[in-house]
Amino acid sequence: MLDFFYGIVLFFEVLISIVIGIFIIRRDKSQTLNQVFLLVMLSFAGYLLFESIIYLLNVVDLAILNLLRDLSVFFSTLAVILLVFSALIVQYGEIVIQRKLNLVIGLLALVILVLIGAPFDSARILESGTNVIFEQADPVYGIVGKIALLFVPIIFIFFSIFQYMRVRQSSDDPVLRNKLLRLAIGLFLIIVGIGYFAIFPEFRYPGHISYIAGLASLFWAFK
Repeated sequence: MLDFFYGIVLFFEVLISIVIGIFIIRRDKSQTLNQVFLLVMLSFAGYLLFESIIYLLNVVDLAILNLLRDLSVFFSTLAVILLVFSALIVQYGEIVIQRKLNLVIGLLALVILVLIGAPFDSARILESGTNVIFEQADPVYGIVGKIALLFVPIIFIFFSIFQYMRVRQSSDDPVLRNKLLRLAIGLFLIIVGIGYFAIFPEFRYPGHISYIAGLASLFWAFK
């Protein structure tokens, strides 16, 4: 029997992500940055939703389990790419997403990372029978998949944080400076959280505390 309580924790985070996304878009529907962050929050929610289904429904069939995991990988990767677009919008304005070439590059990055990363984490059940971990038995492909699934998204998020702080440093607007600082803190806590429960699946709850704290910081940024 998989850890049902863990599924509840994940589903709770799904609801929080959706609520924050709705809150952000309701602040100003016309703002492109708000629209992008709505999609970011919904993507995070999609990632967590498919993870939660595994535990809530006690999915132990490896074929179904891997399918759900592949869907979660898709949404988590989509969220990361959208975060890069948000950082570029902060830096260069709405023209970033008005150029079709930029959207095509983003789509290609999404497809490539998912196709390389998703097969990396083939599922197996821990011996305790309460948890699921994902790994790739082949050592060469395992390294390639880990780069696509973990390291590249981490680099993308740190790039986004760097862009936020770069704009913050050059701005004299105290409201914008505070907003960008909270966004940067939120993203940092989120990536720490996701990275923690991806790398240490046996001790995952501290990672979720960090993730929820990151969501709270994003909420604070748009308040």
